[in-house]
Amino acid sequence: MPRRDLPRFIAAYQAVLFPVDKLLTSTIQLAEINEAFDALATGTAVRQVITFEK
Repeated sequence: MPRRDLPRFIAAYQAVLFPVDKLLTSTIQLAEINEAFDALATGTAVRQVITFEK
């Protein structure tokens, strides 16, 4: 449940108990979305953040 879980996840992250930064493989631009899906398919990426910068 998001109402219950999200505040718990945020609190754990702020208390350095949930290492989100270590789970992040890369940050990509929206224009790189096809390459990002290829990386997921081949296993070279696990978690990617998509940015929407111009």
